[in-house]
Amino acid sequence: KNIIAAERERKIADRFDAVAQRIVHRHLSDTGKIIAENRRILKQFVADELKNHSLVEIPLAAPMYKREVGFAYKPTKTPTKALSSFIRFYKEKGILK
Repeated sequence: KNIIAAERERKIADRFDAVAQRIVHRHLSDTGKIIAENRRILKQFVADELKNHSLVEIPLAAPMYKREVGFAYKPTKTPTKALSSFIRFYKEKGILK
């Protein structure tokens, strides 16, 4: 019975992994389409600046995906002016509590 239960659990896990992979693939595909469309719109918006070289496009080898960035500091130490400004900015935006 234990062998049958283990085999059944393995099959369920395999199916779950397959579904999860399809979801991730679909999400990345949709994200790529959104990035491409945003790029197209932005290029139209700044077409004159690109043409007269007041803006320069720097092509990237791979797309850059949104990611979360964090930082750490010791609240018991007096922060630098730069860190204080950074913390104040994020608190004003409601991102940092």
